[in-house]
Amino acid sequence: MGKLTGRLVDWYLRNPAVIVLAQETRLLIALADRPEPVVLEDLDVAAMSAVLALTTVSPVAHAELIARCDEAAVGLLVELGVLLRGTQAELATRLPAQAPVPNGPKPCKHITVALTGAVGVINAIHHVLAIADVLAETVDVVVSAGAREFIQPRLFEFYAFRVWTDPFEPAHGAAVPHVHLATTTDLVLVAPASASMLHKLATGACSDLVSLIVAATKAPVVIAPSMNPEMWTHAPIQRNVAQLRADGAWVIEPGLGYEVGQRNMIGVGPANFDVGSLMRALLAIVRHPR
Repeated sequence: MGKLTGRLVDWYLRNPAVIVLAQETRLLIALADRPEPVVLEDLDVAAMSAVLALTTVSPVAHAELIARCDEAAVGLLVELGVLLRGTQAELATRLPAQAPVPNGPKPCKHITVALTGAVGVINAIHHVLAIADVLAETVDVVVSAGAREFIQPRLFEFYAFRVWTDPFEPAHGAAVPHVHLATTTDLVLVAPASASMLHKLATGACSDLVSLIVAATKAPVVIAPSMNPEMWTHAPIQRNVAQLRADGAWVIEPGLGYEVGQRNMIGVGPANFDVGSLMRALLAIVRHPR
């Protein structure tokens, strides 16, 4: 292992399908193809943990790995399927899909993300962080009254995002929040968009900060509806969605999610969208000729 055998030196990557739990001197390994976990006793758990952390993000060469952990332990992790072994090129194809990272400057200076009262909003922090990492130099987060039933605005403040909740209260140096956001943003993302918010946006209600921003902006508007399948197919909701499409908004079509109250059901919305998929969707809008 680790010697030249007609190909490149062995490299290692942690298998993302294997879950490892640790106590002081033992590991509990949950394997997808075995009903019972594997228990390893009397281990140098700190060394094993270092190996797992090192191999999680990208393939690691043999020499670098055995400097952290003895070769027998590495071989055992390979045997159990915790570590994948191959060439660097082979293992690179096993990495989880990542959000596309544009070369050079980010494609947007400013994106406004509006969160509304659908349960999928509990995943919004991951989407907002990815947008800030990949797409936009500045990300503003609007948290509607409905969204605040599920999450606290200060969650986003902890990550240094500017958060907006009140259409009438001056904030962040802006006397009129919806005008400031509508005129400075490159893109408005409403995700998740509840059925109630779809109605407000389709009718131009201008009754809260989100609908005011959408009514006042000339930037592209991307809407990710989130609700159960029965609501999604309800005729008035479909009319609202059709109106939003006709008005020029981009509607992200249904994906898989959990329906509230019935976790074995299929729900409509971005609740389970992986971050990479959402980033690809937004990049497509950003790069689409207007």
